[in-house]
Amino acid sequence: MSYDPPRLEPSCTVPRTLSGDTRGGLVVTLCGLNFGPHSLSLLAPTNGTAAVPANTSAARSYVQVAGAIVPALSWNHTHVSFAMPPGQGVSLSIVVTVDGQRSDEAPQGSSGPGSGGGSSVPDVPSLRFTYEQPELHFVAPLEGPTSAVDATSGERQVLELQGRNFGTDPVLRFGGAELPLIEASHTRVRAYVPPGQGSSSVELVAGNQTFASIPRFVYDRPQATLLLAALAGRTDACGRLEDVRLWRSRLGVLPASGDGRRLCCAPQTLRIVGQSFGVRAPTVVMSAPSSLPLAAAAAAGLTEESLSKTVSRTCAEVERDVDASWAGRAFLNATGCVPYEPCIQSHSHSQVLLRAPPGQGTGMSVTVLVDELEDGAVVEGRTRLNATLPPPGFGFNPPVIQQVESSPLDGLGAIVTMRGLNLGFDDALFRTFAYGDVDAPLPYAGLQAQAAAERARREAEGAAASSGASGSGDRAATAATSAPLAAPSRQRSLQVDAGGDAGSGSGGPAATGPQRTDAARSVLSVRVSGQECDALDWVRDTQAGDPKGAAPYLRCRLNSAPVGRHNLSVTVAGVTRVHLAEVETLVVSQCFEGAYGATGETCLPCPTGATCPGTPVEPVALPGFWREEMPPSDPFFKQLCPPARQDRPTCPLLVSCVPASACLRNNTCALGYEGERCSQCLRGRYYRVDGECIECPQNPELILAAFVVGVILVCIGAYEMNRRQLNLGWIAIGLDYFQVLSLFTNVKVSWPPALKELFRILSVFNLNLDLTAPECWAEGITFTMRWYATIGMPVVAAALIGLVWISKVLWTRLVKCQKLETMGDASDSLASALTTIYYVSYLLLARATVDVLSCAPSHPPDPRGRVFMESTAIPCFEAGGEHLAMFPFAVLALVVYNVVIPAVILRFLHSQRELVKEDQYLRAMDTGDTPSTNPNALRIRKRWMRLYYLFKPSYWWFIQVIFARKLGLAFAALAFRSAPSLQLAVALIVTFYSFVLTVRLRP
Repeated sequence: MSYDPPRLEPSCTVPRTLSGDTRGGLVVTLCGLNFGPHSLSLLAPTNGTAAVPANTSAARSYVQVAGAIVPALSWNHTHVSFAMPPGQGVSLSIVVTVDGQRSDEAPQGSSGPGSGGGSSVPDVPSLRFTYEQPELHFVAPLEGPTSAVDATSGERQVLELQGRNFGTDPVLRFGGAELPLIEASHTRVRAYVPPGQGSSSVELVAGNQTFASIPRFVYDRPQATLLLAALAGRTDACGRLEDVRLWRSRLGVLPASGDGRRLCCAPQTLRIVGQSFGVRAPTVVMSAPSSLPLAAAAAAGLTEESLSKTVSRTCAEVERDVDASWAGRAFLNATGCVPYEPCIQSHSHSQVLLRAPPGQGTGMSVTVLVDELEDGAVVEGRTRLNATLPPPGFGFNPPVIQQVESSPLDGLGAIVTMRGLNLGFDDALFRTFAYGDVDAPLPYAGLQAQAAAERARREAEGAAASSGASGSGDRAATAATSAPLAAPSRQRSLQVDAGGDAGSGSGGPAATGPQRTDAARSVLSVRVSGQECDALDWVRDTQAGDPKGAAPYLRCRLNSAPVGRHNLSVTVAGVTRVHLAEVETLVVSQCFEGAYGATGETCLPCPTGATCPGTPVEPVALPGFWREEMPPSDPFFKQLCPPARQDRPTCPLLVSCVPASACLRNNTCALGYEGERCSQCLRGRYYRVDGECIECPQNPELILAAFVVGVILVCIGAYEMNRRQLNLGWIAIGLDYFQVLSLFTNVKVSWPPALKELFRILSVFNLNLDLTAPECWAEGITFTMRWYATIGMPVVAAALIGLVWISKVLWTRLVKCQKLETMGDASDSLASALTTIYYVSYLLLARATVDVLSCAPSHPPDPRGRVFMESTAIPCFEAGGEHLAMFPFAVLALVVYNVVIPAVILRFLHSQRELVKEDQYLRAMDTGDTPSTNPNALRIRKRWMRLYYLFKPSYWWFIQVIFARKLGLAFAALAFRSAPSLQLAVALIVTFYSFVLTVRLRP
């Protein structure tokens, strides 16, 4: 026999709706048939607890919910009551099992009470229970940092959901991924928030019921708060130098032979600190520097975007692309290292380590761009989240000059080459704002060349003057000039103003380039002690064909700079660095050879007549020159002292010496000279002859005595020859010849010493008092005294002759008691002697007169405009000077001796020409010496025959030609002393015309 299986009747089941809280406890009473006796069932304890009996295997009847046995609260054949256990799910089956028979199984054969069997299979009623859907009352937090770590406490962030019906085994999905739960109940679920970025969906699943209306969890936006490791970086982005072998090892490149001790430029690392940078590598963008005018950048063809620096690749990606066979490539700073690419070295939610990019400028805002993900995926077209560092942002380091080549620099001007760090990176920008042509001739090149040529010429002339020799040609007074040094001109530079207009640079020797604007100076400028360095050029040495493979350097032209140390100010892309001279000596200027200047003064070209060895030596006078120290009280101080030297107590002034051979180098007088400008002969040991100082003879008194005796003997001889009526024509011709010949003594020609001494001896025919060496035997005698003595000689002679005549008159009248008519012969003799003295001394008087009147500039001309007497160093027309005292007497002597007396003689001879002719005819017949033979012209013969006796009767006037010839030769000898060629040419013209007249007229 078999009992019918249990059968459920849904219609009488209580409650009618089988749904309840996931916590369970809902009492369900099942109604049906064939539940069996309670003795076989699994009952709950009588104390109401829901514990399952220890020996469930003994139970033969029980209730199952979703396959799980549930203890019954009561049991009989038609009703079973039980409490729903905690659970979750939808449409969970409820099955009653009675001694192995299940309510969800169809009975075998016919069913029904009291039926005798049958063959039909009735429907099996079933019951299903559904737990209520989850309800969400509270979710926190709905946002947080991408690191999922609380910034304050440092603990991991916990996502908590509160509500009901969460079930016995809830599932929390975050961004589609299941999170491990740290706490789960029917009313609360807690789990750690995973790191991420963007936003993520949150879903709670209880069984197969999902609560999907939870708000999305949004990660915080990135925040950049601080830039560590460097607030600024090098423009070449080089952080430090490391051994090339370490560099290779770091990049996984095999070492190469010949590495040696080469250093590589290790990249500079920037650390950006902030929050919520996300799990993926961000992109770092550095904007265009605010220190760089946009107009200037635009003029260089650079946009704001091109000046921005974007770093998006990770270093791992970059280094994977490094070619292992990189030999022969161009390397940064020519160190032999592969140029690195800026990259993200590492990143976390709170910091980004960045290999900094190269660049220039300051005020670059740093922005960290983070992808806004949705459930871990990038959404196309979605704007990236960004975090910008607060001001001042990032800036590249100021330029640092480490070396100035060719220092010390020439104070007159120099090419300055500066090498260092942070001199900029973008070629287009700085090459645009380089201006002028640094290779053009320097402004000082012509001055230095001129100084060198002048110095060489002066040294040659000084050497010639000091040896007593001078060339046969003129000493040209024209200053030497020299063209500026030639240099190749590229003419490639541009000048850009604030509006972006470009102009061509200037390459002239004194050009400073186009007028630069403030915008141009903010891009690139160099100042030395406040003075802008012209023709600034930004140069990058290219190596192995890579224009970015070497550090740039600056070159410019410094036109002039004061002597000493200088502050150096360099501006690159709006960033300025000043190197103070007190701290670091980078730029030192001095005056090199050819210029002079003390510390703090600008260099000036060496003045004419001096050589300048350079700082700190002052100008050294060359041979033939004297250096004066001109005080501010000098009336020519403002005119002659350069403005750059007018703040000195005295100003150096170079003046020429007369003669040039008197001055040796550096204000040293030659042997025999002394005094200012070596204008005086060494007193007591040397005396002046023809403008030069010669050594005194051993016994000057004997020379004076011999001169006096010689003059007396000449006078006696002349008297006797006159008394004996001898023809003195040949003597007169010889006298004229020797007088003219002696004039060549002072010609600036290198005569042989013997010939020069002969000329000097022949000057005795000119009654040259210099031969007596008066300065040697009488101390205190000067040139002025000798000149007065010379010019007054005829007056003294006339006075002596007059004194003799008066004495003879007194002797005749008082002693002999004779009439004065008997003195006729004596008076005639005295008049004839006076005429002879005038004729013999005429050339001496003409020369002495012209000597004072002939003033010529020195060689080179005196800076004050002074002229000097040709025969001495006495300046002309100087107030209170010797020349001004002699000048009126010289004019008077010129008028009397060279104009009045010859005019009187000509007038007298013209008035007596018939008598002169008559006397000459008688002389030709060798008669007329007595009153009977010469009744008309005897008196003229006795007194004035020296004026005409040498000439034919018709040429009684020819003595004037002789006087004119002597005057012309005297003028040529003195007026053109500094130009020997011209001097000899004029003398030749004078003698030639005299010769032509003599030959033509045969007087």
